[in-house]
Amino acid sequence: MDPRCRSTSFPPPAGGSRMTRKMNSILEKIALPLGLILIIGLIIGGYFLSIKTVNRNTDNATDQIVVDVTGAVNQPDIYTFKQGSIIEDAIKIAGGFNSQADLDLIYKTINRAALLQNHGKVYIPAIKIAGNDKQSNNNEQNQSNLININTANLALLDTLPGVGPITAERIIEYRETKGQFNRLEDLMKIEGVSNSKYNKLKNLITI
Repeated sequence: MDPRCRSTSFPPPAGGSRMTRKMNSILEKIALPLGLILIIGLIIGGYFLSIKTVNRNTDNATDQIVVDVTGAVNQPDIYTFKQGSIIEDAIKIAGGFNSQADLDLIYKTINRAALLQNHGKVYIPAIKIAGNDKQSNNNEQNQSNLININTANLALLDTLPGVGPITAERIIEYRETKGQFNRLEDLMKIEGVSNSKYNKLKNLITI
């Protein structure tokens, strides 16, 4: 065979292996920083995700209020409502008025469009059953002219002598936050109702 036709093998360029080693060295130098950056990014991302979850749960909790619904309703109990719910919502969730509800008094004295207050109380008055004797009838007649401080709205309370709009609002706020008055004397717990003012009111009010 002609020696000129023989295949000739050439050695790889001398610079090729040095270039490969150089590239490997560069990759090794940047691999660790890149890994650290990736880990830090994951940690930060998880942190902000957890904050969003906590905030979302907190927002959901603050959207809820708890109210005690009692009196002449079919299912008196403590209920949870959304912020912005009104007294009419409380009456409905408690099964509506029962047969003992004093509808005339309710429609005259309770603002069913009023907003519910967190940890407040909604009391629905019942019809008072009169006794058989004359004294009971007289008491009922007298009480019909009295203002019930547990159910009266702001306009009715404002008609009492010495009780202006500000004191009337304080009476309603007391009912909503601490419940109904158990004694007439409890009215003196309201700021602005002194002993002398109470003595002027005690024959004009009832519970």
